[in-house]
Amino acid sequence: MSKIFSFAFHRVSDEYSPAYPPMPIKTFDKVIKHLRRNFLIIPQEELCEKTHFQSRKSLCVITFDDAYNDFAECALPVLEKNKVQVALHIISDVADTGKIFWTQRLNKVIEGYYAEKKVLKLPDSQSGDILQFSMNSDADVERTALNVYLNLLENPDRDAIISDLERELGREVMQTRMLRWNEIAQLDSNLVSIGSHTKTHRNLMTLSDEEIKTELAESYNCIYRNLGKYPFSIAYPNGQYNDKINEMALATGYKVLYTCDAKPVTESNSCIYHRYNLYNREFWKNRLKITMFRLRG
Repeated sequence: MSKIFSFAFHRVSDEYSPAYPPMPIKTFDKVIKHLRRNFLIIPQEELCEKTHFQSRKSLCVITFDDAYNDFAECALPVLEKNKVQVALHIISDVADTGKIFWTQRLNKVIEGYYAEKKVLKLPDSQSGDILQFSMNSDADVERTALNVYLNLLENPDRDAIISDLERELGREVMQTRMLRWNEIAQLDSNLVSIGSHTKTHRNLMTLSDEEIKTELAESYNCIYRNLGKYPFSIAYPNGQYNDKINEMALATGYKVLYTCDAKPVTESNSCIYHRYNLYNREFWKNRLKITMFRLRG
């Protein structure tokens, strides 16, 4: 049986956003063409029937997380041109309200500090000491965003901390636009398969059993209510999972479970697929990552 490789994208846009740089449209186009040449790209629904494929190429599934508006504006035209099918994983509360989830909200706050040339001060989640971040370049912004994200990842007070940072900044920051239900419903169902990215994008590993059930089931049912079809898959926020979470996800009704572990799948009965994130702005870096991923597999 062919190996199955799964790739994850997030943002595709020419927007300037140094905290979490989107993949430029031209780069994305080149990456998709490269994947088409080197893999047999299949829709995720075919994962349950993967043994019937006869191909010298390895199988490949392409996914997107979060459902940014730029998926429809920038990524989808490239996918249509290249006739490539993908899975789009939605945070149901975000599709309900249009409000950005915490990681991207944090990125925009950090970019605000950079624009105002202000030092960002943050209480360390472990020691309580005040951490200070000065940013003098785009590279500093990206590093700061990663460090602050890791510091807040398991902090239950992170929303309040981000609000405090925004108040200290002294102005509201422009938030990234997300897709709403009416916009998601208009996506070409022949190219885009809908999956869940949970209800609120919380780290499932830090939650109680009841909270995990809420994140899994409410998103599952909300997608059905708004789109008329249950989601086929779930992509775990931040790739965090364990055996209990997998069992609960399958019991909810999800057929395919996506993680962020960078390795291919060869087991014919597997429902867990480990994705490799592609996000670099330069095409050659993405091509190198894809090549190394294939060789490791």
